Amino acid sequence: MNEVLKLIIILLVALPVIVVTTQDLQIFPSLVHTLFEDRTRDDSTLPPLVESFFVNTHDNREIEVWAMVAKEDSPKGVILTFHGNGETNDSAFHAQSLFAQAGYNTYQFDYRGIGKSSGWPRESKIYRDSETIIAEIARREEIHPQEVILVGNSIGTGPASNLATKVKSKHLILLAPYTSIPDIVRGIWPHRFLTPFLWWDFPVGEYVADLKETSLIVAHGKLDNIIPFELGQRVVKSYQGNGKLNFIALDRVSHNDLFINAFPKVIDTLEVHHLSDGK
Repeated sequence: MNEVLKLIIILLVALPVIVVTTQDLQIFPSLVHTLFEDRTRDDSTLPPLVESFFVNTHDNREIEVWAMVAKEDSPKGVILTFHGNGETNDSAFHAQSLFAQAGYNTYQFDYRGIGKSSGWPRESKIYRDSETIIAEIARREEIHPQEVILVGNSIGTGPASNLATKVKSKHLILLAPYTSIPDIVRGIWPHRFLTPFLWWDFPVGEYVADLKETSLIVAHGKLDNIIPFELGQRVVKSYQGNGKLNFIALDRVSHNDLFINAFPKVIDTLEVHHLSDGK
């Protein structure tokens, strides 16, 4: 009986330690799939009309960016997308393609350590990588960084909203946002008890509260069982800026089918914002 009790105690101690120390892999499960992949890019593996290029970071890592030009001769604007935590450039390409078909020059990138991007993901480094990437996009497109429309999906709403505060973006689109990573974890039993040990934060609610002139579009599915709809509502309520605010709440839509269901309304709303800006 004593041996059984000892085993139970060991498990009770070991399991939380394992959960905490492996949180990077839980936050970014796509790390598991790309950890041992070749980091070089073979252009023959790219989808049609996609250009791949690498941006060098402040600490000598290389981040892969995919560029896709608009289907129209005169682009409506430039978009930078931040994909979800289980995605790579390859699996998130459908979103980039839809934005290009809608008339926007579109860029997306793999977070460090994911896909062909080198390094290991850390919140502060993802923030700095994002600043480097948008500067390169602005140079290529010959526009100011604030003109780039930022689109964050799921985990990507964290770095997207942070970057919006840095460059004072004119437009920010958040799909299934959360107020912070700890707020998500507090809703998961028994992980909620490990919240104090998180080193990931992505405080989207705080970043949105800091936006001044940025126009904000938020879309969330009411049946989202990964990032609760309530967190999206709280993000919307945190916005105190002077820009336009639109909340697209979708019935009978969950997490993984949000983008395809929200896309038509998101594009229509974005184009109304552009018209009001005189675009």
